[in-house]
Amino acid sequence: TWRGLYPMTPDGAPVVGKVREVDGFIQAVGMCGQGFMLGPGLGVYLARLVTDQLEPGDDEVFDVLTADREFKGAEQLRELNCRGRGRYNRCMSTMPPHAGWNILPPETIAPKKRLAHVRECSDFAAGVLDRFPAWKAGLDQESPPDVADLIKAIQEHGLDSGLRRFRNREMLRIVWRDLCGLASLADTFQALTMLAEICLQSALEEHQRTLEEKHGMPRGPDGEPQRMFVIGLGKFGGGELNLSSDIDVIFCYPSAGQCDGRRQLSNDQFFTRQARAVIASLSEITDEGFCFRVDTRLRPFGNAGPLTSSLAAMDQYYQREG
Repeated sequence: TWRGLYPMTPDGAPVVGKVREVDGFIQAVGMCGQGFMLGPGLGVYLARLVTDQLEPGDDEVFDVLTADREFKGAEQLRELNCRGRGRYNRCMSTMPPHAGWNILPPETIAPKKRLAHVRECSDFAAGVLDRFPAWKAGLDQESPPDVADLIKAIQEHGLDSGLRRFRNREMLRIVWRDLCGLASLADTFQALTMLAEICLQSALEEHQRTLEEKHGMPRGPDGEPQRMFVIGLGKFGGGELNLSSDIDVIFCYPSAGQCDGRRQLSNDQFFTRQARAVIASLSEITDEGFCFRVDTRLRPFGNAGPLTSSLAAMDQYYQREG
């Protein structure tokens, strides 16, 4: 049984391996919610376990994750060296007992070994570096995602391509600094969240401008211009995105009304089109990959509800539904 749950174990690690009490039963529980996602790394081991083709050293991995292991009282992240396919996948960071998540890892990779280390650890990084070898310059430096660089990329390559190029370059820097021990876990969360915010904001602005050229400015009953705003939820709203997170959002607008152009739309129609365009720009997979997956299922009434809601409609929903 493979259950996509967050680990609720004292040491924060999942439970993976054979169940001694039941012959032929294999568990893989609690593999969601890890900052670096254990699923892909452990998949190699699980495949060999299921097919009864374990290799020397595989037992060491399952000994660490067995349900029969000795759990410690205090939660801590541990380092698991996954050697499947000859790769080292850093799944968790070792910390001393007094450490917090806002400190640098206890060890950093020597500068001369960083390129080989990152390529060995991350297929994503290796692929990006193969396509854009010049991007390896300056990866050691702490440099938060800059909206000016995204604007330049959009001007040169168009919105969707520019978003993906910017995202891939910034993601490479984030992965590099994390794997080389140059950034704390909190730094990584912050950089990923900032990257998502910048990409989302740019997509919103670009599609607002495009729609306004066709339909005019959305206006409320008092004639005031209106713009969409977005409520971030989950890890995105909490500023704790990890490398595999989607972004959970609710699209909102101030109030009902009409656009002031010749080809008028209601505000609901305008902002629904904008939301759909933003989701496509961020989520659709192209030759350059995707930017961020967007999840809107937490909106009022979930998938059965409208993609965008006015503040009045949202207030009514939460007053009634809680």
